Amino acid sequence: MKLTYKACIHTDEATAEILKDVLYSATKLYNGLLWHLREEFKRTGKSQLGAPYLNQILQTLPRKKAMYADCAQQIFREIQWAYKSFFALREAGKTDRNAPGFRKKTLLSPIRYPRVNTPKAGAKVFRRKGKTHLHISLGTQREDGIRFLQFRIDLDPRTPLDSIQNLQITYDALSDRFGARLVCEVEGSNQAPGTGSLALDLGETWLAAGVFDDGEEFLLSGRHLKSIRRYWKKVRTHVKPPSEDDPHRSRRYAQISRKESRQIRHLLHIASTHVIERCVQKGVGTIYVGELTDIREDLDYGKRMNQRLHAWPWRIFTDILTYKGERVGISVVPVSERDTSRTCPKCGIVKKSNRMARGVYRCSECGFEHHADLVGARNILTQNVSAVSSSGSLAEPVVLRRSSHTVHEPATSRTVHREAA
Repeated sequence: MKLTYKACIHTDEATAEILKDVLYSATKLYNGLLWHLREEFKRTGKSQLGAPYLNQILQTLPRKKAMYADCAQQIFREIQWAYKSFFALREAGKTDRNAPGFRKKTLLSPIRYPRVNTPKAGAKVFRRKGKTHLHISLGTQREDGIRFLQFRIDLDPRTPLDSIQNLQITYDALSDRFGARLVCEVEGSNQAPGTGSLALDLGETWLAAGVFDDGEEFLLSGRHLKSIRRYWKKVRTHVKPPSEDDPHRSRRYAQISRKESRQIRHLLHIASTHVIERCVQKGVGTIYVGELTDIREDLDYGKRMNQRLHAWPWRIFTDILTYKGERVGISVVPVSERDTSRTCPKCGIVKKSNRMARGVYRCSECGFEHHADLVGARNILTQNVSAVSSSGSLAEPVVLRRSSHTVHEPATSRTVHREAA
C-alpha cells in the first residue's frame, strides 16, 4: 500500500531563489519538448514518443543543465503520458481534442526525484537531532556551480524514511512556500484491534450513521459538506460551463472543481480518521459499509435531486476508510443496504411508509421509533453479524460535528429527532 506524506520546506532566501530557478527550468524543459512535438505533429500528423527521441531533444534544450538528470527524465515521461492520452482520444473518434498545451511561462513546475535514500539517489531524507532534513542533487553542470541543496522540512515523525519511493517538490505562489510530497510503501497491520464490528449507513444530511455490535451509536453530520457544495455551485453560476459545442472547461471552471474537491476530501479525511480511531478504541475488526451503487441506479427523485445524490462522495469516503483501516488491521466490507431503512429492527416488517420523514422511523405495527439512518445501520449490522445487542430499548446516539480540524460532540445538543426534522 502506498501513502503520500506532505511536508513543508524551510529555506533561506538564497536557497529559495536557487530552488525557484530549478522549478522554472522544469517549465522551460516541458514547453521546449512540447514545442518540438507540436511542430512535428503539424508537419506529419504524428509525434514520436520514444524515450531515445525525446531524450535527444532534451539534450539540445538550454535549461537541461540547470537540474538533476533524473528530474529532467521525469519531465519527458509526463509529456509521453499526455500525448499518449491525446492520441488515444483521437483513435476513439474524438478528433476535436487539442494536443497538450504549454504551461504558463511564469509557472514554477513541480520536480520529481524517482529515487530516494538509495546509493545512486538524487535525494536523501534523514533525521538529525530530532529534525528532518532533505538533501537534493542539482547535477554537476549548473552554470553557478551549485551541485546540491539541503534544507529542513516539517515531516510527520511516523514517516518510514527507509521506504520512500519517490519525492516531489512543489511551489505555492499564493503563500510563496515550497512543499514536498513523499510517496512511501507501507504494510498494513496483520492483526486487527479486536473482533468487534461496526455498521455504517451513509447519507447526505448525516454523512454516516454508525452502530457498534455492543449497541453504541453515533451520527456524523454532513451539513458542512452540503454547505461547501452549495457555495461552489453558486460560484459556478458566474462561470461559463462546458457545453456540447465547447466541451473544454475554462481554467477558472477547472480551478473551482479542484478547490471544491480539496475541501471535500479534507472533511472526509477528518471524518474517516475519527471513525477508525473510535474502532481501535472499541476493538473493532470489521466495518460493514452500506453499498449504494445498485440503489443509485433506481433513484428518480427529479433531475435536481438525482444530480445531488449521484455527485455525493460516498465512494471516496469508503475508499479513504478502507486504506486507513488496512493500516491498523481493520477490514472494510461493502454490503447491500437495500430495504435496511424500511425494515423494523424490532418486529422485522418491511414497509416504506414507516420512514415518516427525513431521519424519522416509526413502525406502524409495533410502534418502534428511532432515527431512520441508525435503523438502516442496525439492520446492516444484524444482517452481517449474528450477535447484536437488543434493539428494543435504544439510548440516544452521540451526534458529531466538525469544528476547525476535528470532529466533536456539541456541548449543547438537541434531541436527534429534532435535529433530523
